[in-house]
Amino acid sequence: MRTKRNQKKCHGTKNHSCKEPESNPWTTHAAHYRKILQKMQKLATTHKLIINPDNERVQKVLGLMTENMVSSGKLFCPCKQSHPLNPAKDVICPCPAWKKEIAKDGHCFCRLFFERQNN
Repeated sequence: MRTKRNQKKCHGTKNHSCKEPESNPWTTHAAHYRKILQKMQKLATTHKLIINPDNERVQKVLGLMTENMVSSGKLFCPCKQSHPLNPAKDVICPCPAWKKEIAKDGHCFCRLFFERQNN
């Protein structure tokens, strides 16, 4: 286990690993993943939405998004991306259609953001 004194800072370069004990199976960049998760949680709160309660789904979508961020510098949506990633064509999360998708289906295409249920 790393201590604060010998902890290496992750710089987001393509060929590094910032794997930490609570890592996501879809990415080796745990610190970046946590930042993106926090950003998406804040975005959901701001828009009176919730993040999908299915943690496996969240880990997959945000883990793959983390990989896109580390390799390209942008939060490209892994659910709507071409393979290989095409920055000229692919969309950044949240995508332009997310609010329409949520209004229509109760969640976005990726199933990352959901409407709050009124109980």
